[in-house]
Amino acid sequence: MSVLLDGADDVVVTRALLAAHRPAAGRITVHPTPSATGANSLAYDVLAALGRPVTRLGEEKISGIVPAWQAIAAWVAADEVEQVTVLRAQRRVPGGHRPRTGCRPRHAAA
Repeated sequence: MSVLLDGADDVVVTRALLAAHRPAAGRITVHPTPSATGANSLAYDVLAALGRPVTRLGEEKISGIVPAWQAIAAWVAADEVEQVTVLRAQRRVPGGHRPRTGCRPRHAAA
């Protein structure tokens, strides 16, 4: 799994990545909540991109970041998602996504 870092925040790149969002084809594009930097908010954004209910964990009385990422890992595997793209990843807390996903950053061509 990789994270594309588009430091220029190019609108053409963003549009192309949003158009590539096809969960049934194994590709999701995560559009993070603006100004949210915590791991919980990213987890909820990934759940939304997977088409999963964001409130489900709370309804099941499951809380914490570890169960959220475990649920994401299970759904990614079950849905055979092979590509996860996080828009504006460069605006997240530096390195904040790596411990949970093992992502390798890649930079967009300028």
